[in-house]
Amino acid sequence: IFDYELDRGDYDIVSIDNTNESSHDVCIVHNCVMHPDMKQMLMKPTSYSVSAAFDEHCSDDDIYRHIAEPLVLEAANEGVATILMYGQTGCGKSHTMSGIETRTAHGLFEAIDSKFADKLRGARPVVTIQFVELCGSKEVKDLLVKKSGEVKLADDE
Repeated sequence: IFDYELDRGDYDIVSIDNTNESSHDVCIVHNCVMHPDMKQMLMKPTSYSVSAAFDEHCSDDDIYRHIAEPLVLEAANEGVATILMYGQTGCGKSHTMSGIETRTAHGLFEAIDSKFADKLRGARPVVTIQFVELCGSKEVKDLLVKKSGEVKLADDE
């Protein structure tokens, strides 16, 4: 939240509790509602248990280690992995994804090199990686290719 928002009395309506040692984080939505007397406002928090949630204090490294790194290792072991990020416009998804892209590429090839170093004798496995952004209900952008055309997400054949 910006200083000017704090100055005018605004507050974060969502807070994250990821300080406990449980396997899930808690996302708390602070809903401002009118008191039944219709004279004052009340804060009514609602909590949601989620597998992982990150606030503005988390770094790209924190998110990579917690979310992407296990998936990179899965992909390096001939698996398939997907990360989906969502949130309101301007909350930092694209910024965070750019950090994850860099770390993912480095981590994936490092894991492949260590796993297949003795087995491949110079040959490399085929690696396919794609980062896309869903924009609205119809547009899909390829984040690795500037000025890309339509992105095909699923093969209909």
